[in-house]
Amino acid sequence: MSYAEMPQKPAPSSSSSAATIIIIVLAVGLGFMLVCGGVLVALLLPAISAARDAARRVESMNNLKQIGLALHSYHDTYGRFPASRIDDANGRPQTSWRTALLPFVEQQPMYDQYDFHQAWDSPVNQNLVSVPIKIFMSPRDPNIQGNRTSYLALTGPGTVLEANKFSAMRDIIDGTSNTLIAVEVVGSDVPWAEPRDLNIEDVRMSGQPGDLDPNGFLALFADGSVQHLQGLTLEEFLSLARRDDQSRPDKYGPGAAGEH
Repeated sequence: MSYAEMPQKPAPSSSSSAATIIIIVLAVGLGFMLVCGGVLVALLLPAISAARDAARRVESMNNLKQIGLALHSYHDTYGRFPASRIDDANGRPQTSWRTALLPFVEQQPMYDQYDFHQAWDSPVNQNLVSVPIKIFMSPRDPNIQGNRTSYLALTGPGTVLEANKFSAMRDIIDGTSNTLIAVEVVGSDVPWAEPRDLNIEDVRMSGQPGDLDPNGFLALFADGSVQHLQGLTLEEFLSLARRDDQSRPDKYGPGAAGEH
């Protein structure tokens, strides 16, 4: 058999060549999409994180607004605000203002079961105070758990929620829109029922606004409004914390920019 008569390898068909080209194009396209997709995700992550932070801040502001409404409802009922804490006959802290607000934050059954003649952490109250209450927990606090709270009253001489002392609207000489009543403290380890808050005398002695976030913190004013405050000096913070301090900074007075 001559060379010319030997069987010849069939030439590739046009259809198989087309399929190969399609596969190559698809592979290249898929690789391009994966690369672009990864870049797109990397670009979107900061925006997604910022959106989540904004949503958490709005939710925390709503919590503070509800607490503000509860304080006003308490005042309407009793003609005064609750004291930040009530001590027992021996001078030991016994009851918190957050416990006094229970009926006004949709926790009437818990309030009815609570024994106000006993300490907050007494055996008779232990099961109640171990229950988490969502309105007292900030969604901006990633580590908050159990029965902890993120919202602390400002206490000390001249504050609205002074310990063992009741104040009323008429006692807020500076005006309710110029006076702080409570703040968000991310990372607080305070159980909601414990009569422990942020004493402005401790803040004054420390020389700085305590555990408050230097990048800004949420604050509840006595008129029920909520603002995000940032860059306060110690003097400005203490001025806003007192209900009768005429030396308050004007930049946080009526009409100041903020979120309400």
